[in-house]
Amino acid sequence: ITDEGSTHQPAALCVAPAYCSDAHREVTRQAPPSQPAVLPDGRLLFVEDERRVRIRVAAEEVHDAGVTSSNAASRILALLVDPFFDSNRFVRVAWIDDSDPGRRALSITRYREVDNRLGDPAAVIASLPIPGDGDPHIVQDDKGRIYIAVRADGRATRERIDHGGEVLRFAADGRTWAAGLGAPGFARAFVEPDALAFDRSSARLWLTGRDHDGSPALQSVA
Repeated sequence: ITDEGSTHQPAALCVAPAYCSDAHREVTRQAPPSQPAVLPDGRLLFVEDERRVRIRVAAEEVHDAGVTSSNAASRILALLVDPFFDSNRFVRVAWIDDSDPGRRALSITRYREVDNRLGDPAAVIASLPIPGDGDPHIVQDDKGRIYIAVRADGRATRERIDHGGEVLRFAADGRTWAAGLGAPGFARAFVEPDALAFDRSSARLWLTGRDHDGSPALQSVA
């Protein structure tokens, strides 16, 4: 996916002299596309201009998925396709509200896909306070549980960031990770997390970032 102003043309991608493949432009848009997420049947969801969800059905056939931020200060941060999508048709959309830098908040809404549209919204996580700079990183595991890596520095906010510098875990429906604890803290993370990924084969989270001394590192959490 490229924006309309891009001059990038299809090119060969080579991982070894004996193996090359062609890269083809699939979708051209006027606004910047981001956050691609593939549905099990091959359709592609993506975010346009950080505010609208689109779905690519076939080459150059793109539909409005019916999800648009009504607040100019609200950005779509991630699209999470449920691992059981074939049976429940669930897609989760993570939003970040930047309208007040001192009270930034992350929310996640669950939608159900029907005929290339996302509808039937249900709040999963509502207005989770996050630090005033830097965006959290979000992934989903093979059971639909949601992991959020939050940076540690909450000094720029008027809200107390209780779980800064941690990985938070929520059930697919938004409940906290352990029954009765009432807190989503799952594992220690970095002061400045850079990326978060889930390895299905080993059931591990992989996290990159910088710690208190500023040194970059990679860690895993079983």
